[in-house]
Amino acid sequence: MLLSDSWFTNSRLRLQTGNYFFHAFNRMHLFLFGLIGIVCTASAQPDQPPVFTWMFPGINYKPDAKTAYWAQYGVSPPLHLQALYLQAYIKTGKHVILNPAYLYLNNKPPGQPRLQEHTLMNAVIVYFPVHRLVVDDRNMIWNRFRRYGKDLHFYRNRLRVSWPIPNRAVQLKPYLFDELTFSFTEGSFTRNRVAAGLVIKPARWFQLEVTWLREYNRYYNNVNLLFVMTTIELGENRHL
Repeated sequence: MLLSDSWFTNSRLRLQTGNYFFHAFNRMHLFLFGLIGIVCTASAQPDQPPVFTWMFPGINYKPDAKTAYWAQYGVSPPLHLQALYLQAYIKTGKHVILNPAYLYLNNKPPGQPRLQEHTLMNAVIVYFPVHRLVVDDRNMIWNRFRRYGKDLHFYRNRLRVSWPIPNRAVQLKPYLFDELTFSFTEGSFTRNRVAAGLVIKPARWFQLEVTWLREYNRYYNNVNLLFVMTTIELGENRHL
């Protein structure tokens, strides 16, 4: 019995789909193995601080192509910290996004009083494509209103380069960034963060983001941070 043209077409489609999955997961594994290697190397050095982990599950909702709302709950058991992070992304121009945000921090070290902070993290993001890369510059005013101690106010500038990898099966976006923090209270730069991360979107409604970050701090010990963020996307508009 001769095989029909539809059988060959379906077989070709299955083969192409399998190739997409194969290449996507190969890229993802290479990046993750590299990220894990960096983390292990950094934490294995005798004079290096340990890696503190943050878990950030959350949801986002995009009512239209220019607006997105995010809500995340964060927890870091090694740091005895909990967080509530609410933010919005509002596209106001071809290359400009307004990013108002609120962050609540709850810190309860063993044997010490509970420390709470209400913070505003309002930012303007300017982004533009450069060949296959996307460069974005986030300019943030960070106001920390503390229950104990004086309030603190900062300017944070994050320059990030990301590489969106188009794929029909799994969307991938590795990135690198550097963030400088200037203290209005102290009148000087107080912190620098260097990071590598990967956004993995295996489905339209789910996103995983892993970020390794090295923080150099003027007043405290340098730290390594590992952020693992899982997000469920609500709504039908997914263009932002």
